[in-house]
Order: sequence, then C-alpha cells, then structure tokens
Amino acid sequence: MNACRLLRVVAIVLVAWLAAPGPAAAQYFGRNKVQYRSFDFRILQTERFDIYYYPEEAEAAALVARMAERWHDRLSRFFGHELRGRQPIILYAAPAHFRQTNTIDGLIGEGTGGVTEAIKRRIVLPMTGSLADTDHVLGHEIVHAFQFDLTGDDPRDRTGLLPGILAFPLWYVEGMAEYLSLGPVDSQTAMWLRDAALREQLPHIRDLHRYEYFPYRWGHAFWAFIGARYGDRAVASLIRSAANPQVDLEGMTAQLGTDPDSLTAEWHAAILARTRELADNGSPVTSVPRHVIGRDTGGGRYNVGPRVSPDGRLVAFFSERDRFAVDLFIADAETGAIVRRLTTSASDPHFDSLQFLSSAGAWSPDGRLLAIAAVRAGRPVLALIDTTNGRIRREVRLPDLDDVLHPAFAPDGRSIVLSGNRGGLVDLYRVRLDDGTVEQLTDDVYADFEPTFTPDGTTIVFVTERFSTDVERLEPGPLRLARLDLATRQVRPIAGFLTGRHLSPQVSADGRTITFVADPDGISNIYRMPIDGGPPEQLLSAATGVAGITTTSPALSMAQTGRLVFSVFENAGHSLYRLDPADTVAIVPQPVSDTAALLPGRAAVGGDVYALLSNVDRGLPPVAPLPEGEPYGRNLSLDFLGQPTISGGMTSLGPRVSGGISAFFSDMLGDRALGVQAQIGGTLADFGGQLVYVNRRHRWNWAAAAAAIPTTIGYLSRRDDPEAGQTHVSAVIERQQARGGFLTAFYPFSTSTRLELSAAGEAISFSREMRTSTYVAGTRTPVEQRRDVESLGPTLWLGSGSAAIVRDTALFGATHPIFGARSRFEIGRTGGTINYTSVLADWRRYYMPVRPWTIAVRALHYGRYGRDAEHDQIVSLYAGYPEFVHGYGIGTFTAAECLRGVAGAECDVFANLLGSRMAVVNLELRAPVPGLFRGELEYGRVPLDLVLFADAGLTWTSDELPAFAGGTRHPVRSVGGAVRINVFGLLPVELAVSHPFDRAERGVRWQVGIRQGF
Repeated sequence: MNACRLLRVVAIVLVAWLAAPGPAAAQYFGRNKVQYRSFDFRILQTERFDIYYYPEEAEAAALVARMAERWHDRLSRFFGHELRGRQPIILYAAPAHFRQTNTIDGLIGEGTGGVTEAIKRRIVLPMTGSLADTDHVLGHEIVHAFQFDLTGDDPRDRTGLLPGILAFPLWYVEGMAEYLSLGPVDSQTAMWLRDAALREQLPHIRDLHRYEYFPYRWGHAFWAFIGARYGDRAVASLIRSAANPQVDLEGMTAQLGTDPDSLTAEWHAAILARTRELADNGSPVTSVPRHVIGRDTGGGRYNVGPRVSPDGRLVAFFSERDRFAVDLFIADAETGAIVRRLTTSASDPHFDSLQFLSSAGAWSPDGRLLAIAAVRAGRPVLALIDTTNGRIRREVRLPDLDDVLHPAFAPDGRSIVLSGNRGGLVDLYRVRLDDGTVEQLTDDVYADFEPTFTPDGTTIVFVTERFSTDVERLEPGPLRLARLDLATRQVRPIAGFLTGRHLSPQVSADGRTITFVADPDGISNIYRMPIDGGPPEQLLSAATGVAGITTTSPALSMAQTGRLVFSVFENAGHSLYRLDPADTVAIVPQPVSDTAALLPGRAAVGGDVYALLSNVDRGLPPVAPLPEGEPYGRNLSLDFLGQPTISGGMTSLGPRVSGGISAFFSDMLGDRALGVQAQIGGTLADFGGQLVYVNRRHRWNWAAAAAAIPTTIGYLSRRDDPEAGQTHVSAVIERQQARGGFLTAFYPFSTSTRLELSAAGEAISFSREMRTSTYVAGTRTPVEQRRDVESLGPTLWLGSGSAAIVRDTALFGATHPIFGARSRFEIGRTGGTINYTSVLADWRRYYMPVRPWTIAVRALHYGRYGRDAEHDQIVSLYAGYPEFVHGYGIGTFTAAECLRGVAGAECDVFANLLGSRMAVVNLELRAPVPGLFRGELEYGRVPLDLVLFADAGLTWTSDELPAFAGGTRHPVRSVGGAVRINVFGLLPVELAVSHPFDRAERGVRWQVGIRQGF
C-alpha cells in the first residue's frame, strides 16, 4: 500500500471518529470516572476470602471478614457447593469512594449498592452504615459469586468465558440473590406486591423481564413463592438446570411439574389472598391525609425525602419529574404546585451526588435556607441553598468525613447535626456554622441516623441500632429510637415497639411527643408517642406503606404547626401527602404481627432459607484483634487469553501460514492493565504486535503503547519476453510497516469535564517484494527463480501532539442524545515528513422544550493549517458523509451530474465537498415514536426514534476560500427525515430520506447505515 492510500485510510478513520457521538467513542466524548483519592489498600486474609481495604476502614473490614465467612458457610450448605479458589472482596468506606473504583469500568450510579464482576469474580461494595444493610448487600453479592461459580469455569483458569447465569434475566439472578440474603420476610418487597394487587396489575411470569417490573423486588417475591410452594431446595436445583426462562420458561416450569400459566395463577392467588387478609384485618384509622404531589399532579414517579418548612407552607423534596436526573424541588404544601427547582443535576452537575436515596434536606429555623448533604469532588459537603432563588449561599466542606447524611438545624440556627461516615462507621457529628468546626457526638460501631433537635436544643433524638444489634455475634437488629443529652453525651433508648424498624423521628413544637414511622406489623405507617415513654398511637394506616426508596430512607417531616408531610409508596412509585392536626385521629395500634411482611406463599415463617439466616452463630469466626493486613502488591495477573488462531493454505502467491494471539492482564483493583497482541502473516517481515499499558491509579490517568503493524497486499503479474523466448511470472507483495508508539493522559476536573493530552511518533516504510519464476515460453519448464526487494519511497517520519478540553453532560435516548450538552475543543500539531496544525471545535446542545421532542444543534469545524495542510499524501476531508450532511453520499452521484460542469474540470459538486478544512452545522428535531402517542419520553418495547433534520456543510482549502471570504466555495445543504432504531440494544441503524439543494439532480435520496445521531 502506498503512502497516499495509507493516509487516506487514516483520514477516513478520523472522519468516522469525529462523527461518532455515543459511548462507543469514549475517547472523543463520554463521562469521566474521577479518582479523587488514591487509596492505600491492604489485604486481610481469612480462610476463604481476601478482603482489600485501606487503613481508615480497618475496623469495618474486620466485621466484613467475619460476615463473609458466615455467608460462605450458609450458601455452601444451601447450594451443596464450595467456592473454587479464593474470593476477593474490595471494600470501600463510603459510596463516594466506591464510585471511584477501577475494578468496574464505567460510571456507577447512586442506586448501585455493590457489584460482583464475572472475569475475576471480584465483589466490590461500600459500607452502607448499618450492620443490617451491610450484611444484606454482602450476602447478596456472595450469592452472585456462587451463581457465577456454579455456572462458569473455575476463575483460576482464566479462560475468559463468562458464566452462563449472565444470559439469564435480571429478575431470576437478582431476585434469587435477594431471597437468599433476605429470606421470606421483607416488608419492602411485600409493599410492592400489595401495591400491584390493589391496582390489579400483577405481572405474568413471562413479563417479569419488562422494565416496569423492578427485578429485585419481583424476583425476590417469585423465588420466595417457589421456596414456599416447592421447597427451598427447588431454588438450589433450578440454578443447576440449563433452562433459561428468558428463552425456555416452559422448560423451567416443567422441572417444577407445572407450566407458566398455572404457576402464575397460583402465585397471583397467593398474593391476592394475602392482600385481602390484610385489608380485612387492617387498622381502623380514620385520619384523612391529603394528596400533595404525585405522578399525575406534576411530580415524577419518585417524589421522596420530603421536608416541610417550619411554617408548613412549603415542602422540599427530591424528584425525577424532569426525567433526566433527580433534583431538589420546592412545592406549595397545600396545592402541590412547583414553586422552584433548586438544583439542575442533568445540565449542570455541580454535585457528584445529592444523597437522595438515604438523606433529605433541612430547613433553617427562619425558613430562608435549606441544608442538604451532598458529595462534591469525591468529598462530603453541606450545601446551604437560598430557598428564594436556588443559589448556593455556602458550602461547608467536611474533609475528615467520608460521607454525610440527614442534616438537621439546631433551634438557634447556628449549628447543624448530621450522621457522618468515617471509615465505614456512622456516628453523629455537630457542625458549627460560624467557623465550620466539626464535633463528634457518638463514637462506636453502631450506626446512628436521622438526628433531630428537641425545641430547647439540649437533646438530639435519632434512630440507632445500638439497642438491638449484637456486634460480637454480628446479629443485626432493627433501628430503634434514642435520645442524646448534649451536656452529658449520655445515650438513652426511647421505648417504642419491640419489633420492626423505627424511622424519621419528629419532635413536636412543645417537645413532649415524637412522631415517627414504624412497621411493627410489617407495614410502615405513622405513629406518635410521648418522648419520655408511653404507649404509641397510630396516626395513619396506609395500605401500602409510608416509605422512601430504600428501607431506611427518610419518609416523614413535621412543621412547627404540627403539619406532617410524608411519602407513600403507590402506583409503583412515591407520592407526597400531608396530614394536618385537624384531620388526624389517633388510635391504639393493633397487636404486633409479621404477617404483612411475610411474602405470599407461606402461612407462617419457615423454610430452609429462613433457618439458615436465623442462625447467626453457625460459620461465624470468633472475634479477633484488628487486622494488620498485608500490603497490596499491585501485581498483574492474567484476566483472559484470547483464543489463539492459526491458518494455512496454498494461495496464488504460494504457501502461506498466519496466526495470532492476545492476552489481557490487570491487577486486582483494576488500577493497571496490560494488553498484548501478536500476529504473524507468513514471514518475519509480516510480524506485528501491540503492547498497551494503562494506569488509572491516580487522578491523572495515562496510557502508553508500542506497536508494529504490517499491512500487505499481494497480486500476480506476468510478462512475456518473445526475444528471449521466456515468460516471467511474479508474485508481488507490497508491504507497509508502521512502527511507533503513543502516550496519552487525561485529567478529569469532574465527571463531565476533562483535559486530554497526547503525543505519538511513527515511522511508516513501504517496500515491494517480487518472487519471479522464469519459464520457457509456452511450457512449464523452469529457467530460474529470483527474489527482489525494493523500497517504494522514503520512510515517512511523523510525530504528533495534541491537547483538548472535553465536556459531556448529555443524556442518551435509544439512538442519540436527548438532553444536555457536549463540546470538544482540540489543537494538534503533526511534524516530521509532513507538517501541519489541526484545529477542532465541536459544539453540541440538546434542548427539550416539550416532551418528548428534543431540539439538537451541532456546529463543527475541523481543519488542517500550515505548510503541508494539502499535502498530496493526505486525503481531503469530505463533507458528504451522512454523519455530516445527508444526501451527498459517496456512490450516489451520476455521470450526468458531473458532465454539467466545466469541460475538463473536476465534478463541480465534489469541489464543494472536498477540502482541508470543513465546517458543518446541523439541526434536528427528535422524538421517540412510542412517546409521541403519550406525550412522554417513553420507548416501550420499540427503541425507535423519529428525526427531522436540516444539514449544511462547507469545505475549503488555503487556495480556495469560502464565498463569504471572497472565494468560490459554497455550502451544500439538505433537509429530510429519518427513523433510527436500536437493534438488540447494540446496533443503531438509520434510514434517512433527504432532499439535497445543491446537486444537479435534486431528487429524493435514500440512505441507510449504522450510525447514531450526533
């Protein structure tokens, strides 16, 4: 291949790279995972586990190590299987640390509590605060480790083959992990079932894969029913079966001796029977709550973390009502009308996290400020937001803490009390707002949540696990009410219910009573009791439950007037209600029972899973001194070996053998990786390979590579020599050999913005090998054989460097971005044999004025400037690719269009499409087709988008300038429409019809291709 061909290929790749808009083009756009901290990991080894931790969480790591061994004992008994090899657990002290992990590629959302990856079977999770929650998440992930081990190869073999369980639907995999880690009693899953039963929208088993059915809850309910109906051993046996319900639901149910319809009918009957039983025996509370905000009244599906203002007129809450991100809103507590949005996380992600799953805001006593616990730059902060305009008045950084939750103002407004995570353990802290000093109020292994002051400011009421949890036996207990005397630091229990959780305590204005959420009967409702002890009163009897997104999310707040605002789970989401004192009727609660939390299928608690989970002593190692741990060595180990390939045969050029092999290595934390690839194509001259090293341990991420890439083309030639009476047959092999290396680094300022730097050097040589055989003319009698090698020209020596600023806040639909912004501004310099400077400016914006329509705008310039900008070995830029301007694609032009130009000149239309500099402007109107019928941003089962577009592009050179600059170049334009569909969730395909304005033949042009919208 000659140099001209080579650089044309390079240019075509560059054009495709510039046009690529989606996650696949992560080097061009894409969000950033930021390593705000470099953790000094150590390794704690137990009998079966390697716990990776850093010193500040040593105490938490010791607890996790003992829990992990107990979980292995439980699950090995249940499955009749021991995990092969040692099981790694990478532990982080807080979710903000966990989201920085390199063990898992890609961004980790706030809703992810832990991950088990399949290649090295690593479990990665943060401490979640309470012992019960950490034990649950750890058990859930160890179930996944067993699932991978039961359905995959021994992880020590490093075959690169993924476990078979990954092909199973999420409800099957995640639901089983929930059942085996929680058991048959769970108020959260039971709440989801009651809600669906009351709405008469119970799903068929074959529909559980659909997006509207949360796989964790519905899968949990399914496996609990299977365990109740067929015995828990059926759960263990089904995972060993090859029957994947995604493709063979009949085969799976046949193993149970039934069919999908019959099993669904039995399951539904059990759910409905339990729901009717609870309705018949429910508490006769006659309080009248008023609906404030819901999905049908201007809110989102999830309206959570309500905080009512001191005067009761406004309520602050989190919601995804704009569909793009969870933000903080203020609404009128009477009408539900949205007054103001306080944050804009989608278009301007100022904070890494708003902690909406586990926390809520706090009003200042004068109602002018709202304090929220947030994460910024990987560190916890207290943000004080002006409620009148949404501006951040102040950010209080808390560098000594790993996470903060549940802020609450002191009555004098001079300090804030909160739950703070340090080293994976959650205690109470007080922050003085005048100087930002932090004072620790509790200091132990017990988690303390949701603090609030009494009106006199002398006492803090909160919920804690200290009075129900046995740390030595690692026996989790439900959260209980407690009070902390600030003068003596004495913590005393507040007698509540003997069973169930207690959450969201609110102290009355006179300081005499506490209103709180509890689930003594398995349904979370609102109760009230004297702060000094006494019988609780029930204030509300919601059929589903007063709850947030998680089992410990804040769900209740109270104004000084006594008005309550709370979130209720209904219609598979959360709505906000208010309850005023005049509408409140208090009754004595009914006798405690766990029937409501018992998942349908059983009449009473029992089964093998329940027995395993109830025995907290079996398999639990004894308490040991805090670990020293071994230093983490960061050694690389083989992740997988690519399948070696080898081929051989006889070709027109003679016998030929080729082959290749690749391998990928990384360390346990994913901070460093090494990729190796080698290939041989017949001779040593055709040997090639690549070596790539990536280091992501620090905030500066960098990669280096060295490569030798051969490219060959071969053909036969024949030359007859009548004078000599000979025929010469030559096997010609033209080789291009590129050898070089590159170094790239990027520094992320945030998850949306980064600086990229790169440098590369390359030598490209060209040669021709001729193997000539000479024969007597007209015969096959050989005369001689000769091998000649010659150079096809001088070696190209190229060195390059570039710098770019990249920003990406775009949110994707099925086939293109639908909201946010993207931009890339880059300058590069190439020197050596060819010298030029490249400039790139790519600006994109996505607006949604009316759902579900998106207005997308792009302005792009790429150009080469300098001495060799139009070098004949560099292919020209082409604006007619459909990624730039529709209707001018290569291969769509006819000879007639070119004949209309000047005789002897190039085809006129190409003169406006080719150049060394290019500018493109695009405008699109986009909408999901299913959403058009509902006026919502919904795709349903068909990921299909409708697009209307207008494109314009212009190319020019240093000699031929645009017409507006006094030159002869004119833009090319087109309008049209397209449909884009995402095939199998992997392949975006566009079918476009366009009307080009600047072609001799202006008819309609059809184009189809694999591409995402810009």
